[in-house]
Amino acid sequence: MSFILKILFTIVFFFILTPVGLILRLFGVDYLDVKKKAGRNSYWVNK
Repeated sequence: MSFILKILFTIVFFFILTPVGLILRLFGVDYLDVKKKAGRNSYWVNK
């Protein structure tokens, strides 16, 4: 059973998560807001 799960997770990672990550990177999507923006002195966000 463990061997089947490893194969399943490998397939999910390489055929679903990797293409989604590459597409998001291609379009410049930054969900975590980690890119340094011009005019910003700090990464801290006031809430």
